[in-house]
Order: sequence, then C-alpha cells, then structure tokens
Amino acid sequence: MALVTIAADGSDLRRVTTVENWRGTYRAPRPADAWIESVAWSPAGTHILVRPADDDQHPAFVADVEGPGQMAVGIVRWAEEWWTPSDEPFLGIRAAAWSPDGARLVLVGPTHVVTVAADGGPLRGLAQWHESDQSWQPLNVGAGLAPIDVTGCTTGAAVPDPDPNPGLVTDCATLLEVQQALADGAALNWDTDTPISEWDGITLGGTPRRVHELWLERLPFGPVNAPIPTLSGLHRSLPAALGRLTHVRVLNLVANQLTGPIPAELGELASLRELHLDFNHLSGPIPLELAHPPNLEILVLEVNELSGPIPPELSRLANLTRLSLGSNALTGPIPPELGGLANLEYLGLFANQLTGSIPPELGRLSALQFLDLAGNRLAGSLPPELGQLGNLNDLRLTDNQLTGPIPAELGEIETLGSLNLTGNQLTGCIPAVLSRLKPQYTDVDDLGLPYCESAA
Repeated sequence: MALVTIAADGSDLRRVTTVENWRGTYRAPRPADAWIESVAWSPAGTHILVRPADDDQHPAFVADVEGPGQMAVGIVRWAEEWWTPSDEPFLGIRAAAWSPDGARLVLVGPTHVVTVAADGGPLRGLAQWHESDQSWQPLNVGAGLAPIDVTGCTTGAAVPDPDPNPGLVTDCATLLEVQQALADGAALNWDTDTPISEWDGITLGGTPRRVHELWLERLPFGPVNAPIPTLSGLHRSLPAALGRLTHVRVLNLVANQLTGPIPAELGELASLRELHLDFNHLSGPIPLELAHPPNLEILVLEVNELSGPIPPELSRLANLTRLSLGSNALTGPIPPELGGLANLEYLGLFANQLTGSIPPELGRLSALQFLDLAGNRLAGSLPPELGQLGNLNDLRLTDNQLTGPIPAELGEIETLGSLNLTGNQLTGCIPAVLSRLKPQYTDVDDLGLPYCESAA
C-alpha cells in the first residue's frame, strides 16, 4: 500500500510514501502498520497534510509532492530512541487543517489546540481542555495575548506527566516566556530539564496541580543575596504574559527594579489573592482591570512611579483587606467609593499628590486598623465620621493642607494608639477627650493649640 497522487485525467501517478512503513526518500518517520485517517491538500497544492489513523502513537506529517517521493516532516516527527527529531511529536491528533495562506497548520489534540508553521518550528498553544469543568478554554483570547510555545513543557522534565496536566503545561510555557522577556537578569533555574515543582520562587497546588504562587522578592532593606529568589535588578517591563497564570494566588515581585506600566492583563488572574509589586519603578496609571480579580485580598503598589487618579473601580474588590498605594505620583481626589470596602484593614495613600477633601465615606470602613493619608495636598476639614472607625489603631494625616478644628469624635476611637496631625493648618482647640485617650504615639502637643479644657 502507498500514499500516491494522480492527475484528474489519470496521468502523472506519483508515489509519496508507502503506507506500511511511512517510508519516503527524505527523512520520513517510520512507524509500522499505520493507516491513513485523512489527508488535506495545502492551498497552493504543493503539500499534503497526512494524519494517521493510529494517531495516539503516530504523528501527523506534511508530505512535499513537488518532487516524487519527497517528504518534509516539519510538523512533528516520529520519536524513538534511534530517531533524533528536530521537533518533538504532538501525538493524539484528532483533527488538523491548513491556514488559508498555507503557512501554518492547526492541530487538535486530546488536551491542546496548537498551531505550527508548515515548515516546522515550535508548537504554539491556542486552547486547552479543562477536565474540571469539561470545557475548552482559549490560551490567548481572554488576556489578549499571543499563542504560547508549549513544546518544551510537553516533552521535557518540567512537567513529568503532561497529558493529565494540560493546565500545568500552560503555566510552564508561560513562565518560560516570562523568563525570556526578563532574560537580562533572570538568573533563575527555570528550564525544561528541571521539574517545575523545583523552579525558583514557584509553588504548586490544587488537583490537578497548577502554579499557585510566584514569589520573586528582592528585599529592599535586606542583603542583596537574600535567600528569596530575585530577578537581580532587571530594569525590564513587567511581562503581560503573566496574565496567563490563571490559577496563581500570590504574585510577589517586590523590589526587582521593574519598569514600565502595570499590564492590564493582570486583571485576568481570576484566582489572584495577593499582588505585591512595591519597591519597583513601575509607571503610568493604575489599570482599571486590577478591579477584576474577585478574590483579591491584598494589593500593594507602593514606592513606584505610578501616576493618574486612583480608580474608583477598586471599590469592587469586596474581599480587599489591604490597599497600599503610597509613595507614587497619584493625583486627583480620594474616591469616596473606597468607603464601601467593608473588609479593608489597611489603607495607605501617603506621599502622593492627592487633592480634595477626605471623603466622609471612609468612616464606613468598620474593619480599618491603619489609615495613612500623610504627605498629600488634601484640604478642607477633618470629617467627624472618622470617629466611627472603631477598630482604628493608627491615623496619619501629617503634611497636608487640612483646616478647621479637630473633631471631638476622634476621641471615641478607643483602639487608637497613634495619631499624627502636624504639618496642617488646623485651628481651634484640642478636644479634651484626646488627652484622656492618650494615644501612645501622637504629635497633637506639637500643633501649638490649647486643649479645650485642662486635662484632669
């Protein structure tokens, strides 16, 4: 038996390869006793895409019919100990098709949909099968990212059992793409010869396993050779490909001298609970998309060069307990919508260029323990509603343009251990209740104002 082509008038019979051994005269693969499931001509009519029936064991290939007996096996190649392929096999192909221009092919496997150049090259993932919810999900549409190369992660040691772990294959390929984007200083052990469970800064979890934590922190005040893996001071942009780590819960890239904007694609991280990007050189506005992760609890972007307003959309983060945006160049008012963050315990907006008044809505933050608005251009009076913060321990309002009296309601915060108000234009007298409350750390005596009545 053989795979042959013939002209429509019965002439020009050409043998492309024998079926029994898939033999050709040019680098043909060699599985025995394979049968052809389907063939498809390229748009230009110069090549045939051949898919074997026993496709769980035998890879598809492209046959070049311009020269009799010639074969180009650029998609995938039969892999046995005696054969050294230039491209690893993509087995179990259920369907395959040419692109309209004939330059690429699409292959549908049991767990991935991939594309590949017709003349060979790396496989790039388009979609993957999720066993948990029995559905195909795109690898690039949600985050607006280009397809990824999954070849090394399906054939190397990085993912020892790739077929039942398509999601981990995607995570592996994503991290390799991230590493390539940060190649100048990313002295990490991420490679296809090392199990992903042993990669620097990576923690796996769940069933099936996925990347749950990416922790590459260079401590800003610690030794340069800290035991926590770092990116070694890259001065590189934060890769948008991180938006593909759809199961990551903790993303920590503190103090790695990263530059450029925060990618909007990070908003695609539906499982994200903690995002730590502080002590870098990130610039531009805070993406509105950061309000999308429904489980986000900690958002720390302080000590960067971020500009523009604080997005009111951040109030949608119902589970947020810590919002730290200090030491940037943020402008505009404090969004009153932040008062709706019922679980917020820490709000740090210090050392920006914020203007306007302090929203009285912040008094609704019943869980708040730390409020730092120091070093801005806030004006107007102190809202008495701040006295409703029954769990507040630390209130810092220094170095603004606040005017008017100190609300006596602040004395109702029995938990208050630190109160800082200097560097403003406050008038009137200091409520006597504050003298009885006696915060451990306070600068009210430095305001130059009398107490409303002498302390007992």
